[in-house]
Amino acid sequence: MMKVTTLPGGTQLQSGHLAGARKPLVKLVEVRLSALMRVEYMEVVEVPANITQAEIDDLVNTRYRQVDGGDYTRDPEYWARGACEVVDSEMPGATPTMMAFRTADGLHVERADSASQRHESTIDGLCQFGHNHP
Repeated sequence: MMKVTTLPGGTQLQSGHLAGARKPLVKLVEVRLSALMRVEYMEVVEVPANITQAEIDDLVNTRYRQVDGGDYTRDPEYWARGACEVVDSEMPGATPTMMAFRTADGLHVERADSASQRHESTIDGLCQFGHNHP
């Protein structure tokens, strides 16, 4: 079954199965990205000069339980990649915001609205993507 999608700018794309084809020309996927940011809290505590490591550990654990989360501040320098995944989209009527297609230099990704304005490269790239997709 073929589905015709009209992109902004009037470009029409066909997706689905062609007669005798085993795989769709294009499909929608959801790219799910996450990042971890750090919040931190700092205070100065007066302790005995001969404090033991066990007492330091206890101090840290006690203060961690006592300090309200609202007292933490965001550390703007810390940013770590979290879990990232791509899954087939099952959202009914989903409209892509980005488009990916193969070029001689590898996979090219751009906003769907700007891709529709580049009508010729979009159609060629999507056709190439569909035919070469493993």
